[in-house]
Amino acid sequence: MPNEGQNMHKLKMEILVINYYWPPAGGPAVQRWVNMLNEWTAAGVICHLVTVDSTKATYQVLDNSIGKQVNSGINIYKTDTAELFGLYRNLVGQVPANAFVNERRPSFKQKIARFMRGNFFIPDPRKGWNKFAYRAAVKIIQSHDVKILVTAGPPHSTHLIGLKIKKITNITWIADLHDYWTDIFYLKEFYRTPPARWIDRHLELKVLKSADLVLSHCQFAKQLYVKKLKNLNADKILIHTMGFDNTLFQPDRKPEPQSVFTVTYTGMMPGNFDPEIFFRVMGRIVSDYPEIPVKIRFVGLFSQTVRSFIKKYELEKCFEETGYVEHSKIPVYLYSSSLLLLVNPHVRNEKMIVPGKIYEYLAVRKPVISIAGNDSENARLLELCEAGRNFERNDDETMYSYLKELLKAWQIDHHVDLTNNNRNYLKFSRSYEARRLLEKITRMTGSGS
Repeated sequence: MPNEGQNMHKLKMEILVINYYWPPAGGPAVQRWVNMLNEWTAAGVICHLVTVDSTKATYQVLDNSIGKQVNSGINIYKTDTAELFGLYRNLVGQVPANAFVNERRPSFKQKIARFMRGNFFIPDPRKGWNKFAYRAAVKIIQSHDVKILVTAGPPHSTHLIGLKIKKITNITWIADLHDYWTDIFYLKEFYRTPPARWIDRHLELKVLKSADLVLSHCQFAKQLYVKKLKNLNADKILIHTMGFDNTLFQPDRKPEPQSVFTVTYTGMMPGNFDPEIFFRVMGRIVSDYPEIPVKIRFVGLFSQTVRSFIKKYELEKCFEETGYVEHSKIPVYLYSSSLLLLVNPHVRNEKMIVPGKIYEYLAVRKPVISIAGNDSENARLLELCEAGRNFERNDDETMYSYLKELLKAWQIDHHVDLTNNNRNYLKFSRSYEARRLLEKITRMTGSGS
């Protein structure tokens, strides 16, 4: 594995990326591509980006701090759009948040809007942006020496632009599926009919077959795509994780003592996550060890279900919520923690879900409690990096024993940072991932200095 900070030799190539989500949009997918293009630009690649005019976009989350990180050498082209989410907003008054965190009990209007979304706007309502992005992309390809095209989804309709361009050029096309398409867990919320499901699966398969390289975010995703391709061209599926921003996290940072044993969760937690085991066990811990100060801190947005568990297990006095926080400030909360909480949605095939935050959790070298299936990617990553424990939702006694062990360790030094020499987590830095992908592209295309 290359050392962090190692510079690649300067490359002579031009890459065009089509990506709807770009600052001021927030979220790990935005951060990931900002980091990627920054790294490629620093390596001498001429990077072109086609994105949507942010004043006309429909973003669920905004984060102005990410825009400050963008390398000024990236050529950014912003286009108009004609999105169908306007119909949803006109009907129910707002654009739905990710995984419908703000619609746990949908109204009649919301149900109608979901049905329309799932059956008439395939693969997604943002496909109204495609014609504008396509025109801009073709113009850039014709005006520059662009040999590599990347389409980033979601929205997965973006890949249809790549499909169209691939038909009229011999460009090398990379489709980045940094989230599932037809297998995403919340599609069941759309009341989809069999024809709608067939059309969506057909579009996904066309993209998988036509792209020269497909980026999958985890091992389970790769296996899924290989199966859809009937085990043909399996080597065209490359695992490229969400990773962590190595400019925000320092691998050998000195442990900081905490005055309170602090458990931190970052991001959103909709009602279908079912984290009750954690609150149930924490209720016992707080009751059995009153001499140890404990704080449960949620940095982000969460459902009323979480609040009901806090009340049920009498944890109000040790609970702290911050609301939404810009991503640049997240490391402060993570490094000031004693323990990090990770929870997967409690849905069918939850083992396929890998929260992007897990890589940041690994980077801060704090123990992690994960709630997911023992056959999940979360469990595999924690074991690979020796960074904590995964628990099924009925593992009360083993979780209690693990928490008790951590509390005793905390009493000694007032921190419980990981002390093993496991460095596997460094493979998930975005700098390393960006260099690895660029080397792959260079080998595929014969581009370079």
